[in-house]
Amino acid sequence: MRALRKVTAQSERRVSLACHLLRNYHKPPQDVFLGAWKIIDAAPSKRLIKDRYGVPLRHVRHFRLRHAIKHVFPRYSPTVIADPQMLELIRQAPSVVASIHARTEFALCAALDRAGQECAIITADPVKPDEIQNYDFSTLPQNILRERDAFIQARAALKNGKVLICDADFIADKDLPSARVCISTSLFEFARKVKANLFFGYAQVSPDGAMNCIFKAASPHSTSVQEDAQRFIEFLKTVQSELSDLTIEDWARPLEIKSSEMKTHKSAEDIRAVPGIA
Repeated sequence: MRALRKVTAQSERRVSLACHLLRNYHKPPQDVFLGAWKIIDAAPSKRLIKDRYGVPLRHVRHFRLRHAIKHVFPRYSPTVIADPQMLELIRQAPSVVASIHARTEFALCAALDRAGQECAIITADPVKPDEIQNYDFSTLPQNILRERDAFIQARAALKNGKVLICDADFIADKDLPSARVCISTSLFEFARKVKANLFFGYAQVSPDGAMNCIFKAASPHSTSVQEDAQRFIEFLKTVQSELSDLTIEDWARPLEIKSSEMKTHKSAEDIRAVPGIA
């Protein structure tokens, strides 16, 4: 009976969503999204987390809905908000923004783009076009793949005036029962090596469906990359509900970035981009 009630409830939500879309097809896409979001966000669930990285269920639902709405209403783009003063602070000097997998990290790029700031983002796999197109960027973020020359490209992006964004979390022992989400220190070490300002970033999904981008400047008094990582975890605890337990772990040897090495791809082979990024 419990399984039957669950299937019935899901069917009722689907019917409600379909009716909502049909009744409001002529309205602005933002209004259609908001009405659909109220139906989905209010749906009960015993699972607060529904992602191997520990992403909140609200983020997963928002991700799925905004892509579905974009498919039906090509003019739709999510509402992205951020503190203008923080955006201006990030733009004043070469900056690196550490984030985590949250199904919303591209909103950080979108917030900067809408403030006139170009970005580069490091990812393990090529960015899917529909995920980028969902935000209607004026200038698409540069996609740097997590390969041996990732930090070579990242340094070049910073020199070209772009803000670098990267997920600093990774799954250790992902194929074992001991699998856990860890924070890699590689991005923090890179920021120190190139003397870039370090920021922490996270995009929340608000009850009204807006994507609230939170940026925080890292402490200038931090004395090590381990301390940077710990402060980053403390930041995440304040902005993400039901945060998974995070530990700090190095996946590879420390980066050895020297000005002379950054000039050739041959030496770039010795600069390992830790698999923990993006």
